[in-house]
Amino acid sequence: MSFIKSALKAIAITLVVIITLITLVALAIPSEDAVQESVNGLYETVATDFAAQYELTKQHGSPLDRCLAAQQVAAAYLQANSTAQYAEWKSIEGVECSRAGLNF
Repeated sequence: MSFIKSALKAIAITLVVIITLITLVALAIPSEDAVQESVNGLYETVATDFAAQYELTKQHGSPLDRCLAAQQVAAAYLQANSTAQYAEWKSIEGVECSRAGLNF
């Protein structure tokens, strides 16, 4: 009888451990919304970094460098689905590319 009680106790403890581990794993997996939010934040960071690079290019680069840098910023905001910023940078791109002698 003592053996059966010990075995049942061991099974109960094992089940509690398994359920606890399953719960912890389920909580550790991020939701789809959390992943998408993280990706969107990354896109915004990339666009902001490209905008900073454009500012450097504006100070030290050629007209062609500024055109290409503005294109990168516009493309990054397009990827980030930021409509207003994309439109703004497409306008800047047009100005910079015209100054470089490129008319798209």
